[in-house]
Amino acid sequence: MAGMELRVALTVKPNSDEALRPFLLDHGSELHDAFVDGAEEPYPAFIRRAAQNPIARFVQLADLEDNMDLSRIAQPTERDHRRIEKYKAAKLVIEKAIAGVG
Repeated sequence: MAGMELRVALTVKPNSDEALRPFLLDHGSELHDAFVDGAEEPYPAFIRRAAQNPIARFVQLADLEDNMDLSRIAQPTERDHRRIEKYKAAKLVIEKAIAGVG
């Protein structure tokens, strides 16, 4: 597992692996589809699609939190700060979906 995947996995805490396993067996491909962004798909469309899946929302939210952690970058650049703004907008979309707004 790569660093980002491990950090996200440690952030998302299901009640138990056993409770989550049947859901993943039934919905694994649906979750995969929610996270695989198409090469031609604009990032905002990818985020809106991920926000439609109740489980994907929480995983995507953890991923965005990880992506916005500037403490992992010794000297953040202007490009890093622009990326953070993109992720903040994505986070808002996900949070609204979780809250059932919009």
